Amino acid sequence: MLGLYPVVSAPAGIGPGNVPILQIVANTLDDLSAFQLAAAYSRAAPSLYTGRGMPGFHNEPV
Repeated sequence: MLGLYPVVSAPAGIGPGNVPILQIVANTLDDLSAFQLAAAYSRAAPSLYTGRGMPGFHNEPV
């Protein structure tokens, strides 16, 4: 959380390391709006991770 602003990451594109690059930020303490928007986007957007496109997190440094 950035201060009191709820933040949700969503797979809208692929960035370095094959990870999603969209963040949704809602108004202070309005978590529900952020999650509703992320869920709506997820239902409408094409799948980014299929087959070999799935990011590998095995043996990755944290």
